[in-house]
Amino acid sequence: MKSIITVAPYSFVLTVLCLSALTCSRGDNAKPVIEELILPTIVQPGETVVFKVVAHDPDGDQLTYIWMVNGEILSTTQSTAIWVVTQALAGQKIDVVISVNDSLNEPIVTKSPLKIRSFDTQHPENMVLIPTGEFEMGTDMDQIPQLLRLEKQYFPDVEAGWFENETPRHKVCLDAFYMDIYEVSNAQYKEFIDETGYHLPLYWNTFDFAPDHPVVGIRWYDAVVYAKWVGKRLPAEAEWEYAVRGGLVGKKYPWGDAEVDGKRASFADKTINLNWSNKNVSDEYKYTASVGTFPPNDYGLYDMAGNVFEWCFGWYDADYYAKSPEYNPTGPISGTMRVIRGGSWSYPPTRMRVSRRTEKHLTSMLDYVGFRCIKSVVP
Repeated sequence: MKSIITVAPYSFVLTVLCLSALTCSRGDNAKPVIEELILPTIVQPGETVVFKVVAHDPDGDQLTYIWMVNGEILSTTQSTAIWVVTQALAGQKIDVVISVNDSLNEPIVTKSPLKIRSFDTQHPENMVLIPTGEFEMGTDMDQIPQLLRLEKQYFPDVEAGWFENETPRHKVCLDAFYMDIYEVSNAQYKEFIDETGYHLPLYWNTFDFAPDHPVVGIRWYDAVVYAKWVGKRLPAEAEWEYAVRGGLVGKKYPWGDAEVDGKRASFADKTINLNWSNKNVSDEYKYTASVGTFPPNDYGLYDMAGNVFEWCFGWYDADYYAKSPEYNPTGPISGTMRVIRGGSWSYPPTRMRVSRRTEKHLTSMLDYVGFRCIKSVVP
């Protein structure tokens, strides 16, 4: 949770004196006087800062305040204002403007510079920068009939309730973060085991060891421990969906609306005999594929659809979208299940939709669930 930064030692006090009755009044009414302007002089991207002005009116008139940051109105009523430092402004110097008005005189206006620190934009190895932005998360209720028709070809007993956890569609704004280009592989996880002595995944010795395939058979907690070991974390569900969309708006899959043809992802096809397999196409892999086998999305992320489901950090709540905060939602504060996203080699293409939500118990160790990590841009 972001903390509000303290003013000291970067704050300063600006005192504005009324020099004469002639300059401070219009007729018999005196202009407001700004006694102190308290704000930082340098801040970090992503932090939350407080601006404060101390002012009074010699005649006792009620004052109104207008705060502007980088040319945009932030607040129009209070003597204090709270601002979340936008990631996109990193490294820039901007202006903070406060206008104090008693409605009877020209407002008193003061402008002060504010420096925003830079952050290292060099991508960590095998990660890409997912930019600050906003998107529409989830699905509209009126899309459910179409989703029912698509799902029925694989699961004849499908019900509308299968999709209601994706509703309502809602606006989400996120800070920038780095995301692993690939799902965590067996080879990467082996390095973790060798160095820490951590226990083996459930299916480690069941199949031939394929170093470049995604690791499976791990609990949610195992993924969290690995992520911490490499100095990263698991993505929040909103971060995952924002990343999988790759900047596309209103599309079904990471690549758009075109249906899966066997060349876009690893999924349940004719190479594996499951009741819900798509017997018309082949991705040439019976189980998992090597990470990075299929084309990436527009952010340069591979296997965000298919291959293996991926653990997300947050708890699962079917009704969470109705109460999710707009800015950097992290999920419910408690629960019994954790979110997985993205589809897998053992499920049909309909499970690879960018808005599809699925949950598993955090102790589950499954041969179709793996993970990838992210890293905050600002520590």
